[in-house]
Order: sequence, then structure tokens, then C-alpha cells
Amino acid sequence: MSDSYAGELTNRQLDHASELFLREKAIAGRQALDRALLTLSTGALALSLVFIDHFNGSPKWTELLYASWLAFVVAILSVIFSSGMTVTVLGQLSAMWGASDRNDSNTIIRTAKHADRVIRVALTAFTVAVVSFIIFVVVNRLLLCHTSHC
Repeated sequence: MSDSYAGELTNRQLDHASELFLREKAIAGRQALDRALLTLSTGALALSLVFIDHFNGSPKWTELLYASWLAFVVAILSVIFSSGMTVTVLGQLSAMWGASDRNDSNTIIRTAKHADRVIRVALTAFTVAVVSFIIFVVVNRLLLCHTSHC
């Protein structure tokens, strides 16, 4: 009877370790997404600021340009906030190795869900920024071509 108890305890520990390992892998993937989204957002914002001078005269629909800049900033800030939450979850997971308290696990799950919501905001803001900027460029490029016969 003592052997089966020891085997059951080992299986529980393995299940717990496997769960933590999978969560850490998910967080590592999330950190890669955060880095990629942060790089794309800051790069697109910088490029749009640099190349805005290429629109001669007074560009049309500048509200779209300003909206895209604002959305890029929201995406950048959301990624930074989400990344901080992800680091918090990773720290909580590291502290849980060997612990079996489910309350800690529930706290980690809640924090991870909040981080998921924040990254969705970042993805949405990035998409809005890109679409707004593309529309701005296309409209102004077409107007430029229409007036100068390019």
C-alpha cells in the first residue's frame, strides 16, 4: 500500500510539473509575440514619421495619419504593459515549482487572462494603425498621381 501511495504522489508531481512546463512554454511564445509586435509597432511608427515629408503640399485626410500614430502608441504601450504582466506570471510560475497550492495557480491564471486581454488590445491597435496609415498613403498617393500625372 505504501508503494502505490508513493507512485500516486509521483504521478501528481509529474502532472503538476508538466502543467507548469506547458505554461512556461506558452509564456515564452507570448514573449516572442510581444517582442515582434513591439518591434513592428515602433518600426512602423518611426518609418511613418520619417517619410511623412515625402507628401508634397498639404496631404489630405491627415486625421487618418494622426489616428494611425495614436494607435501605434497604444499598441506600443499595451505591449509593454502585457510584457510586464507576462514577466509577473513567469515569476509566479517559478515560485510555484514544488508548491501544490491551487490558489496560487488560480492567481496565475487570472493574471495570464488579463495579459491576454491586453495583448488583444495591442493587436487591435496595431491593425487599426496599419490600416489607417495604408488608407492615408493610398489616398494621398492617388491624389498626387491624379494632379501630377505620374
